Amino acid sequence: MVVATDVAQFGRAVVSKTKGWEFDSLHPCFFYFMMLQLINFVKSSYNEFRKKVVWKSYEKIQELTIMFFVGLTVFSLALAGINILLDQAVAWCYVNFIV
Repeated sequence: MVVATDVAQFGRAVVSKTKGWEFDSLHPCFFYFMMLQLINFVKSSYNEFRKKVVWKSYEKIQELTIMFFVGLTVFSLALAGINILLDQAVAWCYVNFIV
């Protein structure tokens, strides 16, 4: 006589190498706690952003922005000059040595 039970037909044997590597099921309360952690992280980040971050004054930001664009312009002009000189040097070498 066969008796129906709530046990799976194919069982798994516990092997010492794989013991403890199974995946636990994620319960609904796990997601609740994850959401609580996320909310706490966002709140603490916002509080740190509002209370602990030191912002520069508007005048200092303007000064730094102007310094940045002046430096960018000088660097761009220097790079363009180097490019022009190298272009002329390669053209001169091509005319005098190759052709």
